[in-house]
Amino acid sequence: MNGRVCVEIGECDRENEEVYGTYDPIRRHATIPSYEDAEIMETLLLHELSHASLQDEGYRPLVSNSEDDVCRAFANFIHHIVIAGRFRDGGIMSEKTDGLLLARIDQLLTRRCDALKRATFSNPDSHHWVILDLLQFRYSLTNMSSVNFLAEKMEAYFPNIWLKINQEGLGELTISSVKCYEDTKKYIERVLMIDPPYSFKA
Repeated sequence: MNGRVCVEIGECDRENEEVYGTYDPIRRHATIPSYEDAEIMETLLLHELSHASLQDEGYRPLVSNSEDDVCRAFANFIHHIVIAGRFRDGGIMSEKTDGLLLARIDQLLTRRCDALKRATFSNPDSHHWVILDLLQFRYSLTNMSSVNFLAEKMEAYFPNIWLKINQEGLGELTISSVKCYEDTKKYIERVLMIDPPYSFKA
């Protein structure tokens, strides 16, 4: 990595769903929940540092003029596509880390069902946020058995959304270059009808 990254380890804020950790690309600050298991901590640290490494390689984060949950979910999602591919190619898998998400998946999906109920055609942000957040979950997992378990849950909770995700191939994306990354961002915006489109950080 070209620049410094501040890493903070603290208690997991379960109320705010911080199961894995967070990375702020503007401040280059990663926050990782504290777990006693060394494998979990190593995987979480590698994941958050991967966000910073991608940033250094030219995989620019998305920016918004305001506190925008859709933008944050979108930015994480497209970074996670790249990280998932590199973890897969590097043979990095952790059932323990996947288990952090899957153990709470019913609670997390129920919250997103509630968010969809509040969505309207005149204010589609909740709809976009739910889809992007579900995809973020999918690409956060490190092995196919976990992905398949999540797919069954998502199909049960969101059959129409899951059908669209499959029809558009959004659950099987791969990114191998910065150009592919930028093209994928445009493809996702077109498929999900996100307008106006987001910009990359300069």
